[in-house]
Amino acid sequence: RLRRAADARAGYEALADDRREAFEAIVDAMDRLALTAIAALEPPCDALKAALVAKVTLPAFRGLIDSAASFLNSGGRQLSRDGRVEAAQAVIDRLMDRASAAD
Repeated sequence: RLRRAADARAGYEALADDRREAFEAIVDAMDRLALTAIAALEPPCDALKAALVAKVTLPAFRGLIDSAASFLNSGGRQLSRDGRVEAAQAVIDRLMDRASAAD
């Protein structure tokens, strides 16, 4: 069991619907970005391709983590509207396009 999990759950459930949905959008973008990167790294994957996947995905992932941390540290009050979810989706789309072109 995670320490303070009950407090975290109660805080999440107390959020207004729009705040909860905004946070879930960040988490969903992180999930999709990570899954896309994993798929792009499946064998055969040479060092050059792995470096490219990291170069493309890490900045977007870090931005999403920053957004989630800001949200959590502010008790759900601060949620940046700086386009990080959209930027992550653009990275996902580029990786998917490259994967389709390679097939």
